[in-house]
Amino acid sequence: PLANIAYYAFANPMFKNSITIPGSVTTIGANIIDTYNWLEEDDDYYVKNFIFQDNSTLVDVDEDIWEGQCVETLSLSDLNAWLNLGIEFPDYDGDHYLNINNEQSSMLILPDGLKTFNTDLYKYDNITSIVIPSSIECSLGDIFNYVDSIYYNGTLEQWFALNNQQRNYFSFTGDGAKLYINNELLTNVTLPNMETINSALAGYSSIVSIEIPDGVETIG
Repeated sequence: PLANIAYYAFANPMFKNSITIPGSVTTIGANIIDTYNWLEEDDDYYVKNFIFQDNSTLVDVDEDIWEGQCVETLSLSDLNAWLNLGIEFPDYDGDHYLNINNEQSSMLILPDGLKTFNTDLYKYDNITSIVIPSSIECSLGDIFNYVDSIYYNGTLEQWFALNNQQRNYFSFTGDGAKLYINNELLTNVTLPNMETINSALAGYSSIVSIEIPDGVETIG
C-alpha cells in the first residue's frame, strides 16, 4: 500500500477536482500541491476537494506541504491528530471549507490540553463558533472578525493573559463576536484588578458595560 508521498506529487494543475489520500500514508513531502508556480493571469487552478481517509496515520508531514491558493475543501478524519502534528492549513482565495469526519460542522471544538494552533483554522467559512480550552497559550489575533461566537473554557484573567497583543494592530471588518467565558455570555464585565489591562475585550459585540476597578492604572 501507498506509504509515502513525495514533494510536488500533485503540483500539476490538471489535478483539480478531488484528491483522496489513503490511510496507509505516513509521510508527506513539501508542496504536494503547488498552484503558485503554475498560475498565470486569469487562471483558476485549485483542488476542489482534498480528502484524508485517515490522517491519524501520518507521522511525518513537511511544514511546507501546501503552496499557493490551492484547496477549497479540506476533509480530515481526526482534527486532534492534525493539530498535534502542527500541520498548517491550505490557503484558498475564496470561500473554503473544513470537513471533520465527513461532517461540515459550524462549531469547531479544540481539544483540551492543546497549547497552540495555526490561526488559519478558524478562517474556514463553515465555522461560525469555536470552543477554546484554557490550555491554549498562543495569541488569537483577530479571531473576532471570522466567527460569530467564541467559548473560552477558562477565567477572565486567563483570557486577558492569553490575548496580550494590543488590538490597535488589528482591523475590525465585521460586527464582532459574542464572547463566552466558561459558558456564560460576557455582557456586563468587571475588569480584573490588574495594574495594566490590555484590550482583550475589543471586537466582542456581546459586551454592553465595563466596570474598572481602582487598581487598574493603564488600559490598552
